[in-house]
Amino acid sequence: MRLGAVHTALSVASLALVTASSPVYATDVGRIEALVDQARATGCVIPDANAALEGAGVIRPDARENILSALVDLDRADRVGPAVVLNSTACHDGAAPTLRDRFLAVMGQGGACAQSLDGLERQMAQYGLTPRDVEVLRDEMTRYGELVISDDGATLRVTDAFCDQAKSLAAHVVPDARTAFVSFMAANDCRIGTRDLPDAVIASGLEPAATDVVIEALVSDGDAIYYGFDQTLILLWERCT
Repeated sequence: MRLGAVHTALSVASLALVTASSPVYATDVGRIEALVDQARATGCVIPDANAALEGAGVIRPDARENILSALVDLDRADRVGPAVVLNSTACHDGAAPTLRDRFLAVMGQGGACAQSLDGLERQMAQYGLTPRDVEVLRDEMTRYGELVISDDGATLRVTDAFCDQAKSLAAHVVPDARTAFVSFMAANDCRIGTRDLPDAVIASGLEPAATDVVIEALVSDGDAIYYGFDQTLILLWERCT
């Protein structure tokens, strides 16, 4: 069994134990997992979690609160106002997408099944792949004929047999909104003026509403600050020094 599958099974088992043993969480485990799956499908952010749960048939306010509190207490998500943001582990621990799926999703963007090697690791980081993950997958998929490198060494291409799969994954696999924003900030020297931020976010392909939620969470957690007369947003994490 894959490590991700083991972790997911343990998460579900832990959640079942909590809900069974405490009246505070006397709620449906299936509803909680459905909310996690819904968040994964929308960049791991749900801007209005209460509305999403009500739309899914959880009518009672206390039942909705139980679900949201369980997610936070099990360290699977953070709440920022009405929004829920899955943490990176919960975001990527579902049965799918696998690391290979996420790699192919990036390769399938734009429909050409090819990407420049320049900046590829930054693109992959938005989907939760480390440079080491990228290196291992690239070597393995090249060895098995799924990828080829152009003669000039500048472009990586998915072979024809796997191009349709890559394009399909590109349409369905989305990046972790928090990881994607951190990668975006790292590419901008970890600081950007608030006047330039909206256009830069859109130009980078990030989802504005999900990004707003992530920024609020980062500032609330002390991981980012607004500084100076022009209210420059600065990411304070060690990776940005």
